[in-house]
Amino acid sequence: MRARRIVSAIAVLLLAGTALAQAQEQASELFSISVDGEHVAGTPGTTDSDRKTYMALEAADIQVKYDGLNAKPMLNAATLESRRSFAVGEEVAFLASSNYPAYIVRSEIRVFATGRHAPAAPVAVVKVGAGGKARWTMPDAAATQGFDDFVYVLRVYDAKGRFDETRPLTLVRRTGIAPSPEEEAPAAPGYSDDNTSFRNIRVDGGAITVAGRNVPAGAGVEVLGEAIPVDGDGRFVVQRILPVGEHEVDVALKGGTDGSVSFDRSINIPSSEWFYVGLADLTLGSRNGSRHIEDVKPGEYDGVYDKGRLSFYLKGKIKGSWLLTAAADTGDGSVENMLTGLDDRDPRSFLKRIDPEDYYPVYGDDSVAIEDAPTSGKFYVRLERGDSRVVWGNFKTDIRGTEFLRNDRALYGANVVLKSDRMVTSGERSGELHGYAAQPGTLPQRDVFRGTGGSAYFLTRQDLTTGSETLYVEVRNPVTGRVVDRRTLVFGRDYSIDYLQGVVLLNEPLSSSVDAGNLVRDGALGGNDQYLVVAYEFVPTVGDVDGYVYGGRAQQWLGDHVRVGVTGALENTGAADQTLAGADIQFYKSEKTFLEGEVAMSEGPGFGFSESINGGLTITEPGIAGSDGNPAMAYRVLGRLDPGDVIPGAKGDLEVSYTYKEAGFSTLDEQVTEDRHELGLKGDLQLSERVTLNVYGDQLIAGGDVNQTQAGADLTFLLSDGLLLSTGVQQLDVNDPDDDEDGTRTDTAVKLTRILSDTASVYAFGQATLARTGNVDLNNRGGVGGTRQFTDTIDGSAEVSYGDGGIGGRALLSYEPVAASRYYIGYALDPGNSVANDLLSGDQTDELGGIVAGVKHGFSERLSVYAEDKYNFWSDQPSLTQVYGVTYTPTPEWKLGGAIESGMIWGDTADLGFDESEFHRNAVSATVVYNPSEKMTASVKGEVRVDDGSQSNGGDQTAYYLAARYSNALNVDWRVLAALDAVVSDATDSNIGGNYVEASLGYAYRPVQNDRLNALAKYVYVYDAPGPDQVNIDGEIGGPSQQSHILSVDATYDLTSMVSVGGKYGLRFGQWQQEERDDWENSNAQLAVLRTDLHVVRKWDVLLEGRCLWESASQSANWGAVAALYRQVNDNFDVGVGYNFGRYSDDLTDLTANDQGFFVNAVGKL
Repeated sequence: MRARRIVSAIAVLLLAGTALAQAQEQASELFSISVDGEHVAGTPGTTDSDRKTYMALEAADIQVKYDGLNAKPMLNAATLESRRSFAVGEEVAFLASSNYPAYIVRSEIRVFATGRHAPAAPVAVVKVGAGGKARWTMPDAAATQGFDDFVYVLRVYDAKGRFDETRPLTLVRRTGIAPSPEEEAPAAPGYSDDNTSFRNIRVDGGAITVAGRNVPAGAGVEVLGEAIPVDGDGRFVVQRILPVGEHEVDVALKGGTDGSVSFDRSINIPSSEWFYVGLADLTLGSRNGSRHIEDVKPGEYDGVYDKGRLSFYLKGKIKGSWLLTAAADTGDGSVENMLTGLDDRDPRSFLKRIDPEDYYPVYGDDSVAIEDAPTSGKFYVRLERGDSRVVWGNFKTDIRGTEFLRNDRALYGANVVLKSDRMVTSGERSGELHGYAAQPGTLPQRDVFRGTGGSAYFLTRQDLTTGSETLYVEVRNPVTGRVVDRRTLVFGRDYSIDYLQGVVLLNEPLSSSVDAGNLVRDGALGGNDQYLVVAYEFVPTVGDVDGYVYGGRAQQWLGDHVRVGVTGALENTGAADQTLAGADIQFYKSEKTFLEGEVAMSEGPGFGFSESINGGLTITEPGIAGSDGNPAMAYRVLGRLDPGDVIPGAKGDLEVSYTYKEAGFSTLDEQVTEDRHELGLKGDLQLSERVTLNVYGDQLIAGGDVNQTQAGADLTFLLSDGLLLSTGVQQLDVNDPDDDEDGTRTDTAVKLTRILSDTASVYAFGQATLARTGNVDLNNRGGVGGTRQFTDTIDGSAEVSYGDGGIGGRALLSYEPVAASRYYIGYALDPGNSVANDLLSGDQTDELGGIVAGVKHGFSERLSVYAEDKYNFWSDQPSLTQVYGVTYTPTPEWKLGGAIESGMIWGDTADLGFDESEFHRNAVSATVVYNPSEKMTASVKGEVRVDDGSQSNGGDQTAYYLAARYSNALNVDWRVLAALDAVVSDATDSNIGGNYVEASLGYAYRPVQNDRLNALAKYVYVYDAPGPDQVNIDGEIGGPSQQSHILSVDATYDLTSMVSVGGKYGLRFGQWQQEERDDWENSNAQLAVLRTDLHVVRKWDVLLEGRCLWESASQSANWGAVAALYRQVNDNFDVGVGYNFGRYSDDLTDLTANDQGFFVNAVGKL
């Protein structure tokens, strides 16, 4: 037995040894150590490929981010070489870019010829291939029907045939043109910009953004199988909107020093996604204040009171296609008024508009604020699906499709926009509904400026409602005032605006007239008149804007060729009460062949508009035409025909219109003071390959007395290649008692044009009056001129003429080396120009002309400047406008900016309402930003506007604005913050009344690792002298004015998990006055508060607080205490009851004494 046990033991040991040896051998085979993907120990040949991939991607700083709630479609196209001129036979390479290719089935570049007789159909349609590239060889003139100027657009289609399209960009054919200076082209021009003109493709889903900052030299990047452009610094960014569902996002580095590496990430785009945060605080209590104390403001000593605050933000996606955004912040106040006062006037609201950085840090908090719920009131909600939406908050009415009742007001209230998914041949939706209802709190203002040849325009109002503006350039017939063309300007691309100063700066100067295409001229320059129209909202300083505004438009396509629409608006805001209604119909064949008609009615005065002939230095108001109880009608018919739609091969364009407006017709666009009949005719026909015909005619019959008719025809002959002969005749009949002009005139003209090349031409012209009657002036004139494109970036034009009235002429030289730089100088002299008609008043004869010179130059990414001087040498009232500005970023930490706008009129200014012989308007602003790191930022911006002219209906006006911010994270626990806000005005007739200054300096202790102790110390200076219509710092109208120095310290400390203590000490040295005429009285005080929070049992808490307020004026101490018991209903809701034993709050800027009594408080949070 014993031997048997020994044998068994030996066998077990042998088996165990064998197993151990095998295990060691296997472990040796499986064991390996690698550092950064390279083998160090263990079995050779084992590599860590994932680690190498992560290291390579980390070195390139590649990040992948997802946003399911803020996906914004972008579409753009550009030439790869970032130039617009190409020679015959040269390849034009386009780059098409979008961030939603998952929704696009095909893309194309469409090239159109521009100019007179240009066909409506594109001259080329180029398919976009791999990588968004499209290539087109510039053809010769014969292949494009003789046209040398083009525009191109990118059009993309979805599976249902709906398409999106970009705004047109210019493209020209040149030969023998001097090359531009070589400049490095961007890696992907326009790749991250949005240039969408209209959008019909519905895009849902979430946005995936992939970015890198250190891609190795020579390496390429692929994302989702697409090659992504990388700039010279090794940076790239790409965003793609993906539909709801599962997706594999693959990112690869190709051809780097470490070879190619890639990784995949599985991402689920959910159909529903939510983000929300909220707080509700409601209090109901009773006051025990003395009934013998006179109320400072209504309701100050009511026996029972309630107050509270509701605040939340919510954003979520519903069923993958609906997006809901909602926000509210009622502010502290009575429950009854929580949802009223949607646009209360607050002097501090100015300061948000001049903050250099737009975002304000919270004391001790490193978060930033993004305005995703724009509202002038307390509440905002937006439910959207594609471009259909329902909004309560800030919105623009954006009523289009009607000529009489166009409406682009910026309002606060309810807005509904519903668009069908189906698209018709014209590119519009088959059905649309727009509706709005608002209690605006603002008034609309519309300023009409005759083009000055410059870029700076002073608006009638200051303190505009931010984002409320709409700017467009109108071209009007000089006889009837009919708008023949309207172009909407885009913020940033076409203009910038200072909302406080009320100054608009155009990116390109706006001339007073443009070529109408007619051979016979009226005056030295002729052409159609050009205007800048600026529509915006402002808050009046006198009186409240009560009442409501309603309006909307519905339109429906009956098939693809007939559209019907109705429009209406109701203004119920007091003196401007008005009713508008209209209906329209359009018969559509093509873009250049259609017939449309419209009828409209207005009743009531509505709102007027202002006008200026000198860029806003002086402003006139024509007055209001409408009146209550007197409806006025307007009718119009417009027909346009492309002969090629009727006769194959025919080329040309015909248009005829008739408009009637009854006296008293009043809209946002115009005020009609007398009956007006307007008739217009314009036609261009190509009779043969060498002969074209231009016909035109306009008639105005106004008020039964004014009758003006102008009609003419021109023939142009192509005598040989590059040689054109034009001849024309024009008949003028005029009977205008207001201008004491009555008679007829027949003129004829001839013009010889020599096209030297496709970059240069010269011409000579002459015109003579063949016959005339009455007192109509002669119109004899002759002159020469020419145009020259010196390089792809330099072009010029000049003309000089002599005739009745004297010498006339114009010249312009422009240099635009890159998109960010432009230099120009121009001169215009029109001795026959008298700016006096039904649209703009003022009789200014142009005797010496005007000169404009300007520059906008980006020296580098760090420095850009702009400057412009505009001189108008009018006969009686010469003017000078100057604009200068600079933005300089000497280092990544510093950003400096400044601007000066100056205007002056001198001479005879009595008829403009000025007592002195000169009027000056000057505005200066300066900005400094210092941001050395994410932990520290400092900024200051100041602005001054001075009007000096002793205008009879007002006085000199001076207003100052200053905003400064400083924030520094000393370490992870400490923050220091300082702020200064100031609005000061000594204007006697200013749109900004009252003075307000608030300066603060604070320290915040907000520990990260251990937050048992939190503390805040700050100093505040307040000077609050509100105007008669403004609120004071307490947010109330009619409260006392004050100036105070306030020092306070707040701290809380958690003794245990159940006991917290807090304290506050405040010191105030100040003065106050009840009314403006009262003497200032001292108001010095000290406040001490001690608070304890006890967590008694699981869901019960006790609040104990003691207060002492010492007032030096009365040499008295006011003691008080607060005791409250709270019940925690759940994790998000508490309710409590308590008693306040004192009459004073813990806010030393609150001068009321109304807090003693019982209260019930409920607090909820999300």
